Amino acid sequence: MPSATLLSYSHHQQKALFWAGKPTDVIGITGSIYLCYCILKDRDGLKKKVFRRLFLAVTLAHIILVCIHVLSTIPTPEGSFYGSLGSRQSCSAIGFLSHIAYTMTMVYNGSIGIYYYIVFTYNWSDQTIKQKAEPVFHAIAAIYPILGPIFGLAFGMYNADPILLQCYAAPAPLGCGEVDGILCERGHRFRGLFVWLTGFVELNLGTGIKLGAVFKILITVWLQQRKNKKRFDEGISDGGVRRSTAVEASQKIPQKQPERKKMTKTTALIYETFWQSIWFVLSCFIPYCVGLIVKMVDLFWTRIPEDRKAPGWLFILTFISNVLFPMQGVFNTLIYLRPNFMRRRRTHGGKESVWQCAKATVYTAAGFDYQGNTKKSKKSTELDPTSLRSSRESATMDHRSGLKSRTSIRSSSKRFSADISSSNQPSHVTTDNTSVANGLDIHQSRLVNEATEMKESFSQEIVDDACDGKPALHGNGEIEQTRRTASEGHVVPEEPGRDEEVRQGPPENRDKMDYYDDDEPSLPADGHLSGLFEPDDSESGA
Repeated sequence: MPSATLLSYSHHQQKALFWAGKPTDVIGITGSIYLCYCILKDRDGLKKKVFRRLFLAVTLAHIILVCIHVLSTIPTPEGSFYGSLGSRQSCSAIGFLSHIAYTMTMVYNGSIGIYYYIVFTYNWSDQTIKQKAEPVFHAIAAIYPILGPIFGLAFGMYNADPILLQCYAAPAPLGCGEVDGILCERGHRFRGLFVWLTGFVELNLGTGIKLGAVFKILITVWLQQRKNKKRFDEGISDGGVRRSTAVEASQKIPQKQPERKKMTKTTALIYETFWQSIWFVLSCFIPYCVGLIVKMVDLFWTRIPEDRKAPGWLFILTFISNVLFPMQGVFNTLIYLRPNFMRRRRTHGGKESVWQCAKATVYTAAGFDYQGNTKKSKKSTELDPTSLRSSRESATMDHRSGLKSRTSIRSSSKRFSADISSSNQPSHVTTDNTSVANGLDIHQSRLVNEATEMKESFSQEIVDDACDGKPALHGNGEIEQTRRTASEGHVVPEEPGRDEEVRQGPPENRDKMDYYDDDEPSLPADGHLSGLFEPDDSESGA
C-alpha cells in the first residue's frame, strides 16, 4: 500500500521549512535556559521542592530536544533535502537521541500532572512525595524512553522522512515502495506498528496523564464548591428558623438575608485552578498537536498524485508544526512566572503597567533588583530631611485624629449596645420591633461609615512616605485593630478609669453605667444580627 513517504516538497518549500523553526528555536532555548537559571539559583528551594526538580528535568530534556530540532535536515544523508549534509549513520544517531529526549519530555510532563494530583487530592507533603513518588518518576523517565529507540535502532527505522524533513521512522531509500517497484532496504518492516506505539501511544502518554490529572483536580474542586454552597444555603435557612422563634408570630421582624459575595474563597480557588490548569495543559498540547496531525497524515495518507508533489495544506501544517514545536520552553517559563505576575498585578496594578509588572516579574525571578518608575518609589527618593520632618508631623496629627475617631466609634458602639438591649427585656416591657430592626440597619451602616472615615483620615500611604516604609508612632497596629473590631461589630473596651469616674459621681449619673456594663449585648463577630433577637431563658423563666 502506498504511503505519504512517497510525497515530496518543492525546493522552495523545503527551504521555507528549513528556516521556519529557527527563530522559535532560539526563543525556546532562551526561555528554557532562563527557567533553568531561575530554578538553579535557589539551591535550597531545589533541594526542598519536588516540583522544582521535576520542572528542571523536563526543561533540560526540552533543551536537548530543541537543539536537535535546530539541526533540521542537516544530519540527513547528503542530497536528500535542502541543507542535507550528513549520512545514514548520523541520521540514525540523531533520530535515536531525538526519540529519547522527546519521550523523556513527555514522561516528566506526566509526572508533573501526577504530582499536582497527589498534592491536591491526598495532601502529601514534599517529604512524602520525595520518599515514595519521586524515585518512581525518575526511574520511569530513565528506563521507559530508551525502550522504543532501541527497537527502532535495531530495525533501522531512523531514516530521512520526506514529510517531516527530519530523521524519523521512514523507509529508505527515498521513494521506495510498491508504486515504482523500488525495493526498500531498511525501515519498512514493522514501520506502522512502530509509529503507532511510539508516535501515538508513547509520545502522548505523558500529555494524556497530565490532562487526566488536571481534569480530575477541576472536578474535585467543583464538587467541593457544591458542598460548600449547600452548607451555606442550609445555614441561611436554619438561621431564619431560629430568628422567627424570637418574636411572636404576629410581629415578624423584617429579615435581611446575608448576601453571598461575588466570589468566595472556594470560587476564587476554582477560578485560579481552572486557568492554571488550562495553561498547564496547553503548554504541552499546542507545540505538539499540529505535529501529531502531520504524523497521522504520514501514516494513513494513501492518495499519491502522479507528480508526487505534497498538497499545499500539508505544507502549511508542517510549517506550523516547525514553528510551534520549540515553544514549550517559553510556555513552561510563562507558567512558572504567572503566579508571581498575578501577585504583583494585585499589589502594584494601580502604579505599574502590564509591561512594567511583567518586566519586574522576570527580573525578580532571576534574582535581580528591579527599580520600577512607580509614583511611590519616585516620591520616596525625592524626600529631603525638611520634607521628611514635616511629613512626620503630619503623620502625628493624623494619628491623633485617628485616635479620636476610635474613641467616637467606641462610644457609638456602646450606645448602640444599650439601645438594642431592650430586645432582651422581659415580656412586660413593650418594644416596637419594626423600629428596632430599622435602627439596627441604620446604626450598623453608621458604624461602617465611621470606620471608613477613620481609615481615610489615617492613610497608610502617608505614614509609609513620611517614614520611608517604617511604621510611625507604632499607631498603625492600634488603628488596624480598632478598624477590625469596629467592622466586626465588637465593642472596644473603654479607657481605664472611665467606669470609676461614673461610679464615684452623683447617683443620677450611675444610671449611665448601663452604657458601660460588659454584660450588655454587642454586635456578634460574624456581623449578623440573629443572636440579638434570641430570647433570654433566664428572664423568660422569671
